Amino acid sequence: MKLCFLCIMPSPYMEDIFTALNTTSEMEIKVLYEAMVVQDTLWGDRELPHYAKLIGPDSASPPRRRWSYNSGIITDLEQAEADLYIVQGYSSLTDQVAFRWLIKNRKRWVFWGERPGLKRRGLLGQWLRDQAMRPVLQSADAIVGIGQLAVEKYRKLLIRDLPVENIPYLCQLDQFMAAAERRQVSEESTVNSPVTILYCGQLIHRKRLDTLFQAFQSLYAQNQNIKLRLVGTGPDEPALKSLLSEAEQDAVEFTGFQPVDALPDLFATADIFVLPSRHDGWGVVVNQALASGLPLVCSDQVGAGYDLIQDGVNGYQFPVEDWKALAEKLQKLMNNPEKRKRMSLASRQEAERWTPERGAELWKELASNLTQPTIKTAPSAS
Repeated sequence: MKLCFLCIMPSPYMEDIFTALNTTSEMEIKVLYEAMVVQDTLWGDRELPHYAKLIGPDSASPPRRRWSYNSGIITDLEQAEADLYIVQGYSSLTDQVAFRWLIKNRKRWVFWGERPGLKRRGLLGQWLRDQAMRPVLQSADAIVGIGQLAVEKYRKLLIRDLPVENIPYLCQLDQFMAAAERRQVSEESTVNSPVTILYCGQLIHRKRLDTLFQAFQSLYAQNQNIKLRLVGTGPDEPALKSLLSEAEQDAVEFTGFQPVDALPDLFATADIFVLPSRHDGWGVVVNQALASGLPLVCSDQVGAGYDLIQDGVNGYQFPVEDWKALAEKLQKLMNNPEKRKRMSLASRQEAERWTPERGAELWKELASNLTQPTIKTAPSAS
């Protein structure tokens, strides 16, 4: 069976699933990328595997992907000769051309996306987004949501009977698990160390780090045996530093951008993971924190929280932008080492289910179901 994925750009949380799919003898995959990088990404140059390529001759990354177009898209789709096509995006001209080619040629295809409506738009913006999504809602053979929250949102949009499945971003977690094991062995020697709260991601407005800082400062005023570690960089860093008093500066560590290989040890030496985002379609750092055996505390706008957090078992969710609620959840964990230990074990056990191999199996099952011989008519893309 041949699968062709049309994706925005190479990213670790998709590449690991593709690698797992490529190792199965019954699957042949082709991955088409619209660009190597887009705005606000820091993964750097990546060497593409033999089954992946940039689309056409003009695949340089434009400053605004929404209006980008890769002129080789139709040729590359034709040459793929796939049994099932999977399209990740919908907002670029390349995506829209791909939709219409798939519909016109009666191909079987699936849309794979994060939950819709993450960004609030005006009336014109909402109308444009609705028009861009019409081919998906009217003509796709299935929708695959990235996480349970995305699945629920897409089901509410549908006006016809259509399979909506859940295949989230899944990445290799072996190094994070190994680092967590090393930390467990040396745990007795660090029992009196400060409780370290970890954030990993860009330092940008969308991540709502001011909420985290307010919660941290309220806790630090009561107990100075805590530490906040921020892994990442971004334009909000100077403003965040300006929020700290001289005493608080010693308790907050800005590590700057760190390569993926450095993350397991940074995660393993933390005690609690926090992601306070205003909105995150998924949040693959939550997968990594799970494998690191950390209690997870995420805002209710982080998609991964709905799949990876069992409330009170391995972490908590809190209402976005509610710093008092965040501080309350953190205090529960800070004041109870035994609770942290139980949640740590629960996270590590849960991480064993969230592997790229599982993602590959889900794609294989969906592809097998969708490519069963049936008569397919050509729906309208209007």
